[in-house]
Amino acid sequence: GDLVVEDSKAGNYWSEFNGSRIFFDNQDQAWISAKDGIYTISLKPSKFKRLLQNPKNNISVRGLAEMPDGKILANSYSGLYLIDPVSGYHTLMKNEVYYGACRASDNTIWLGCHSFEIEHLSPALAPLNDVKAAPSFAKFDEMLRPFEDSFTGRVYFGTRRNGLLLFNKAAGEMEPYPKLNQSGELATLEILFLLPTKDYIWVASSNGLYQLDKEKGIVARFDGFPENFIFHITAEKNGTFWLSTKGGGLIHWDSKQNQFKQYSTDNGLSSDIIYAAYDDDQGHLWLPSNYGLMRFEKSTGISNNFLPDDGISFEEFNNTSHLKASDGTFYFGSLNGITAFKPSDIVSDEFDAPLLVTGYKVLNDNGLVDKFADFRSTNRIVIA
Repeated sequence: GDLVVEDSKAGNYWSEFNGSRIFFDNQDQAWISAKDGIYTISLKPSKFKRLLQNPKNNISVRGLAEMPDGKILANSYSGLYLIDPVSGYHTLMKNEVYYGACRASDNTIWLGCHSFEIEHLSPALAPLNDVKAAPSFAKFDEMLRPFEDSFTGRVYFGTRRNGLLLFNKAAGEMEPYPKLNQSGELATLEILFLLPTKDYIWVASSNGLYQLDKEKGIVARFDGFPENFIFHITAEKNGTFWLSTKGGGLIHWDSKQNQFKQYSTDNGLSSDIIYAAYDDDQGHLWLPSNYGLMRFEKSTGISNNFLPDDGISFEEFNNTSHLKASDGTFYFGSLNGITAFKPSDIVSDEFDAPLLVTGYKVLNDNGLVDKFADFRSTNRIVIA
């Protein structure tokens, strides 16, 4: 390679290397000579975009919602932020602690909180610093996660320890979901996620999965999984589901046969704490976890893990903090910022291996003649 830097005065700049001589090889890799050895540095474009990342004070992102103009609303333990996903510019709109976020079909933005109050933006989308609290419900602590059933427009809240709540729009009040039927224990559980379908809502809880019939109420409970603390549910077109769990990895469940297959660290996952599973329509699920972001191949069960060195914002992600935007971009909130990307932009790493010649012989009338020395002197092979 060529000598790029030779500066005896650069010692302070390269103090961590104790050296100031750098060479680049033909693989665009930098070699740095130092007093305590030789270092290599490889520069490569990031596969991901980092948003709302603070190198000094971590911004733990707990909830995400897309605004009508494409901007991203991020709830965090450091306040409420509005982010331009193109420029990455962000604005702190309110210095309060928020949790989950949901944009309803009437454009109301619902915000979950640890307190006894929930907050929301009006359908007119008033300035975000004019967020107003909904009525206070002293008996419902930690209404963390708002959800909307897009088929009916009903708004639900998942609580930490008071089960599922339903917003009574006519009365303007939040009420316990009334039709628990034989599943009264649901009123004491943490509700992590709702997956609405035309006739049912699948309810992920801290102790199993529930099926909510929109007319009859809770009609079934499923709790025979390797781990019943379920963060997230993803449905397949064939009627099966992927369950993201707290400690049991990823579970592929056939609800009709009530059979499942578990994928865990024993099968190559980087963590058994999986916060969500997002389908990219290319045969993969993207799994934000307690240790890295995994791309899981559904047909084989093989996963690839991405860490901060690959461009993600932080190695540990958060539950509830995930979003697929209208343009197909995935957003995953972590303990420090957001990882954003379009799955189609993430291609498998391919190593462009250099050609290495270890021998060179030419066949003539006398047999094979060793010409390796000639090749080393000319670095050429001529075929006539």
